[in-house]
Amino acid sequence: MYATSGSNVYVAGVALAISSDFTIGAASGSQTSQKVNAGATANFSLVLAAAPSFSGTVNLSCAITPVVTPAPTCTPSSSSVQLSSGGSQQVSVTVGTTAPVTTSNVPNVLLPRGVMPLAFTMMLIVSGWFWLCRRKRWSVVLSPVLLAVLVVFVSCGGNGGEKTTDSSPGTPAGTYTATVMATSGSISHQMTLQLVVQ
Repeated sequence: MYATSGSNVYVAGVALAISSDFTIGAASGSQTSQKVNAGATANFSLVLAAAPSFSGTVNLSCAITPVVTPAPTCTPSSSSVQLSSGGSQQVSVTVGTTAPVTTSNVPNVLLPRGVMPLAFTMMLIVSGWFWLCRRKRWSVVLSPVLLAVLVVFVSCGGNGGEKTTDSSPGTPAGTYTATVMATSGSISHQMTLQLVVQ
């Protein structure tokens, strides 16, 4: 800037600051707090907008607090977005929870060592005996006896076979904060989202 007074000329420098930045916020109509049941997911929509002088890659990450087990998961739809001067990009963030699970284990019937080969051998011998003596009446009596012997073998092998139930707890009920970090070089901004697990 120049200023004159008679023959005198004055020169003054003026510094003009140009902002090279971006912003992150909720997309139009999108909530920043949601309630879900354990096992369900919540989806949030965010918008990153570049200032007229900003252009570059913005890296995204997400963290959940407080830390619990099993913890909710927080996943941006993309790990990075490319912003051009004055432009914007919409991203979604999915926060997932774990449902409680209860499973029942039915015990296997365990036969003693050597019983299976013995049982098959007996069945083979008895089948051959029936084939040779199928016209004799006492072969009819032998069938229930063979069945009783096999039942005794199976019952002897069923030791320790109690039914068990395994339970896996889901995400504990409570309020969680998902912090989305957006970073480009030395510029960093964050957006907080709230999830209420019922």
